[in-house]
Amino acid sequence: MQKSISQKGRRFHFDVLVIGSGIAGLNYILELVKLKPHCKIALFAKATLDYCNSNLAQGGIAAVTESYDSVEKHLKDTLKAGDGATNKKTAQKILAYGQCAITELISHNVQFDVETLAQEGGHSERRIYHAGDSTGREIIRNLVDK
Repeated sequence: MQKSISQKGRRFHFDVLVIGSGIAGLNYILELVKLKPHCKIALFAKATLDYCNSNLAQGGIAAVTESYDSVEKHLKDTLKAGDGATNKKTAQKILAYGQCAITELISHNVQFDVETLAQEGGHSERRIYHAGDSTGREIIRNLVDK
């Protein structure tokens, strides 16, 4: 079912409306284009494509990608750091997807400092991927380029 948008008396028709130009919105569009290349997509952003909270994120992304680590260890660290406020099933699903997410971002030319995985906060292993001090900006820049 197509969605319609009116602007200045003109009507536009789209198959999908995406609200937000952060990592989730841009990544969703890239996945959708793979599945339905002729799909008409409207992206609503606050102002410009890089004007989003994701672009301001300086921290890294925690993901299990090394043989010395495991999703079970990461989950244990996450549950401990969450101090009872973490939904175990949800956390497990998210953490299991970590390696795939990093691989996908690298395929979009995101330049992580892969030689220096960090160990921060409640993590018991080195599993934090950074792109300098502006990980969010690096990810958004590359997703927008795609």
